[in-house]
Amino acid sequence: MDESLPADHQARELLATLGFTDYEAACLVAVMQHPGASAAEIARHSSLPRSRVYDVADRLASDGYLEVREGDPKEYRAIAAEEIQAMLGDRYESAVADLGDALSEVDELDAIDLGSCSVWSFAGRRASLSRSWELVESAEEWVWMLVRPGLLSEDCVEVLQQATDRGVDLTLAIGDAELRDWLEESVPAATIADPPAALAGDSGDSAIVRLLVTGQDAVLTVTRVQETPASPPQFVGCLGTGEECGFVRTHRLLLGLDATGGGAAGGADG
Repeated sequence: MDESLPADHQARELLATLGFTDYEAACLVAVMQHPGASAAEIARHSSLPRSRVYDVADRLASDGYLEVREGDPKEYRAIAAEEIQAMLGDRYESAVADLGDALSEVDELDAIDLGSCSVWSFAGRRASLSRSWELVESAEEWVWMLVRPGLLSEDCVEVLQQATDRGVDLTLAIGDAELRDWLEESVPAATIADPPAALAGDSGDSAIVRLLVTGQDAVLTVTRVQETPASPPQFVGCLGTGEECGFVRTHRLLLGLDATGGGAAGGADG
């Protein structure tokens, strides 16, 4: 949303993202600006054709957003902005909860076989984190992971601790001294290693912020595109799986990882 726009334009745009039609958003904002407005006044102060004002305004009234005073002409006024916000909060909190329940019950008719040879791409910080922790949580034998400050979440320590608790051989390749000390103390059962020389830097227009390899023949990479003053950092990633997958085999070869997850370039410190 363009924050340089006037407040009424911003309000209409936001209402539209919450499911209001353009006419409904325009009508609601017009009535908020002109309490007690008649149909003619609403049409004059909004983009609504006069022939549509009554059905749009009455629909908003039936949904609870407008109050009506019967007469000739009929007049409308909006409920308080705080009440509208609260109504929409309740409406969408319930909808999101219901959506979560519904999605969790959707059956995978053709489940993805992580053992097959495949490479999937994804984008976004949230997806990058969730894919990372899903791989760590599914690991059975070993995990080798390049850890950078640019892609960590609050639950990372819990996920890593749980992996070592169930006997996973966890190696964390960390170049940042402060991050290294923190994870060395927080996940004492992990092996802390230096990143391979080729991955030691973190500069330029883009940088690899996550490289994760597991004993289940899976490799995940995430690149952060350098942010600018006008935009936040962008994350793009790839997940390759399968013993015969070239993406997986190439990364394991370049890192020098054997079948047990050992032998990575850079070596372990302790």
